[in-house]
Amino acid sequence: MVARRHPKKRVDEAVRAFRLVVDKRPSARLEIYGFGYGDREERVIDDLVDELGLGAQVHFGAFASKQSEIYEGACVTLLTSASEGFPLTILESMAHSCPVISYDTNFGPRDAIVDDVNGYLVPFGDQAALAERILTVMESTDLRKRLGAGALATTEHFGQEEHVNLWREALAGLDGPPVLRSSLRADYEVHAARWLDGSRLELNVGVPLQATSPQLVVHTRASTEVQSIPVIDGQAVVDLGGSSPDTIFDFSLVLEPAGSERRLAFGLPHVVQHGHYLIYSTKMGNFSVKHLASLRKRTWSLLDRRNWAAIARRLRRR
Repeated sequence: MVARRHPKKRVDEAVRAFRLVVDKRPSARLEIYGFGYGDREERVIDDLVDELGLGAQVHFGAFASKQSEIYEGACVTLLTSASEGFPLTILESMAHSCPVISYDTNFGPRDAIVDDVNGYLVPFGDQAALAERILTVMESTDLRKRLGAGALATTEHFGQEEHVNLWREALAGLDGPPVLRSSLRADYEVHAARWLDGSRLELNVGVPLQATSPQLVVHTRASTEVQSIPVIDGQAVVDLGGSSPDTIFDFSLVLEPAGSERRLAFGLPHVVQHGHYLIYSTKMGNFSVKHLASLRKRTWSLLDRRNWAAIARRLRRR
């Protein structure tokens, strides 16, 4: 038995059942591997072993660095926990061709143990049934070999490849709510914008999951000119070439043909600017682009507006 001396592990159940085994087979030996906490539970188990007169048959093993030291040579491994998730001791034991006899505990044992194939499940708390199954396996060499072979074969169904495939099947059949997204990666927002060359602008936008054929719609402000570009995997490239200075472009998203448009929000995108175009957020927080005048005019405009007063003060001091 591999279990720490904790109330949840119900080591006392195994000890009481083993008393019934020893009554019919005095040479039987129960080895328990698992630390104690030096608390009341550990004392209760020690006292129970003494009370049932099992001091010569029940042995508490020291820490084992190799699983083979525990399982090889054993007839069976016992599990009597009050509850489990999926106890790895079952697969450890089976990997060493040692069958497992367990209470039908919630929730893990029944997922691995198949009666008379790789071990046995008995009703929870039925000490007599547990003892009977132990004796049956101990008394038959052929049964031990058959169950041991079945136990080893079982581990093939719990390998990495099988594990991954089961997860894929489970997730593929999931029919739950849509994935929640971070506000920093919201739908109808521009996540990134960069210039590829000249006037070609690449945008990464948040597209709702229900979109069937999303399109990026680009309106030239104060004009009837409209461009519609497919959005593939959240990416779209628009060419703003041919526009004149002071032209402004507004961007919207349409989820399906003939669907309604919704303006793209500026959000918090990663932006790479261009010398002749300005990517900016409107007063309403929408994403827009403006074709600027020449770089020289833009530079002096910014200089006059922001720094002229400071320069004048410096000149006066001189």
